[in-house]
Amino acid sequence: MLNREDLSSYDKTVFFFTFKTTIGKVKQKENVKLAEEILNSIAYFALDNIPKETFLRLAQDRDEETDIRIKNYRVNGMLTRAISLLSQYSIVNLRDEQVSIHGLAQKVIRLECKAFIFIRIITTHYPSTYNVIQNSF
Repeated sequence: MLNREDLSSYDKTVFFFTFKTTIGKVKQKENVKLAEEILNSIAYFALDNIPKETFLRLAQDRDEETDIRIKNYRVNGMLTRAISLLSQYSIVNLRDEQVSIHGLAQKVIRLECKAFIFIRIITTHYPSTYNVIQNSF
């Protein structure tokens, strides 16, 4: 994988916009909530060798099945599909049940999470400020 230090400022900008476009494409797919949750989580992990099973709990929380055998089967399928979707768009790499992500991709995801939290705080606690900001564009 390419090191962050090997990229120029221009390359980082191109990567940022390309990655944002790719994320937008992924979000247009059906049943992407689990993939989004995985991305938001993986942004705060080490870059490489994250066991796929690390995200099992996220999938389990999405399935209300009470029969444990059926639930395990369904959850593993959900997790595989979500990670495969991210891998299909080269957002993550999956090798030998280990997930990896590029450092710049991680940084973009973190920025999006922070922006979402900021907007949530502003709209919840400072609605008049949010209206002023929104109306100024």
